[in-house]
Amino acid sequence: MYLLDTPIAWALGFQDSGSLISRGIYELHDYIMFYLILIFILKRQALHSGFIYILKIFNYFMNYMDYVYNCVYGTIIAFVRLV
Repeated sequence: MYLLDTPIAWALGFQDSGSLISRGIYELHDYIMFYLILIFILKRQALHSGFIYILKIFNYFMNYMDYVYNCVYGTIIAFVRLV
């Protein structure tokens, strides 16, 4: 029974608190980590969706420029052959 409240090697959590102040610090840590992870996920999702949007615009622009280049280049080649 005496081993239930002792720290364990390579444990991933905090040791059981012995006072109200340490319990408050423990709860503060939980709240901060929850909101930190939430903000990180939302920020990552917003940046990712914005990046995808920019890639779509860039892809559309490049396809349009290929179309314009092919039209103009084909017209020039046809004109040179004609002359």
